[in-house]
Amino acid sequence: MGKRLKSVDFEAIFSSPSGRTQETTHLIRGEREIPVIYDDHLKEIHKGEWEGKVRKDIEGKYPNEFYAFWNDPVNYSPIGGETFEELRVRAEKVLQRIKEEIPSGNVLIVTHAIMIKTLFTIFKGKSVKKLWDPPFIHDTSLTVVEVTEDGSKIVIEGDVSHKEAPKLMGEK
Repeated sequence: MGKRLKSVDFEAIFSSPSGRTQETTHLIRGEREIPVIYDDHLKEIHKGEWEGKVRKDIEGKYPNEFYAFWNDPVNYSPIGGETFEELRVRAEKVLQRIKEEIPSGNVLIVTHAIMIKTLFTIFKGKSVKKLWDPPFIHDTSLTVVEVTEDGSKIVIEGDVSHKEAPKLMGEK
C-alpha cells in the first residue's frame, strides 16, 4: 500500500489510534512530512462482551446477537458494546472534522473494516441495514472517494491489487 500511494500528495492522514492502524499509517507515510491525526472516532466497533473472545464462543453464548450482527445490523443489540447506529454517528463526526480541518486536497483515512463499511453507508446514502452489502473489505484494501460540494462518489472500492505478488520473469 505504501508503494501504491507513494506518489499521492496528502494534506493529512487521519488514523485510528490502534496499534495496527498506527503501523499501517507509518508504513504508508514513510519519510514524507504529512501530518498524522489520530482520532478515537476511527476505532473499530466496540463489541462489548465479545471483545477478546473467539467466534465459536460468541456464537454459542450469544446466538441471537450474533445472528443480528451479521444478518440484521439495524436490530443488533450488543452486550456492553456499541450498535451500528452509534458507530455511524462516530463515522459522521470524523467526516465532519475532516471537512472542517482539511477543506480541500487529498486526505488518507486509515481505519478498520467495520468502520470502512460504515463509511460506505454514509458515502452511498444507505442505512446500516445495507452494511454487509458487497464488497468484502480485506485488510489494507484501498477505497478512493471523491468528495465535492454536491456529495461524494466512490471511485475505487475495496481494491487489493497492490497485495498481489508480482510475477517472476517468464511466469504466466
